Amino acid sequence: MYDQGDFIQRAIGLGYHEIVVMAHREATEAERGTSKVKGSVRKRNAGALEYAAFLKGVIFFLQSGTKPLGLSDQQFMSIRPLAVDLVKRGIFDQKILDAFQQK
Repeated sequence: MYDQGDFIQRAIGLGYHEIVVMAHREATEAERGTSKVKGSVRKRNAGALEYAAFLKGVIFFLQSGTKPLGLSDQQFMSIRPLAVDLVKRGIFDQKILDAFQQK
């Protein structure tokens, strides 16, 4: 349900604005109903909050070109195929990929 890899695959081929809107929409939906409502524990246990944090990290990276502090190295590296796609299509400059070399 909250599959980070699936999000990246769906985002490949989309434009910058479309990716940001989709990530924001999905993060908002993932967070909705995660506190003090019926089913909130189940939703949190399913990974809703972690998924929302990942999506916010994707947005941060797309806007800043730097690794978000809240993402693990593995999560950050999972964004690389999306960044490569954006570079190949001329939406981002090649320099954005330098962020993946810095650890």
